[in-house]
Amino acid sequence: MLARFKKGAAYFRTGDYARGAKTMRGLGMGLTPSGDDFLSGLLAGYYFALVNLRFNTRERMDLVFLNSEGGNFISNAFISSSYAGKVNAKVRRLMLALAGRDRRELAAAAKAALQSGHTSGADFCSGLAFALQDVLRAP
Repeated sequence: MLARFKKGAAYFRTGDYARGAKTMRGLGMGLTPSGDDFLSGLLAGYYFALVNLRFNTRERMDLVFLNSEGGNFISNAFISSSYAGKVNAKVRRLMLALAGRDRRELAAAAKAALQSGHTSGADFCSGLAFALQDVLRAP
């Protein structure tokens, strides 16, 4: 599982968003697999960068979204919601804190978002952070 996750992340780093999404989808166990949670966070991060940071992430979002659908209806719903910019209250709080200057609120919001579900919050936040780093390092 770790090897496949690293492979998917490597595809994203090289700009192969379609292949990265295909590699990540369905990866892991549980109600929503880790790879699906990561993809949902990735899409939420790209959406945040598009709306709040004014980066053109639409093509990346489309490639990830179009290649993320798997056999898990719950994961598919979360992925679709993230693609549309719809997130839960904990993630919304985190995104507002990311846009603000209050470090204590950012730490509290991050802690709350990370603790969602068994590993879903951490997997989602990993995707979110990955997306923001991807956007900020792009030329």
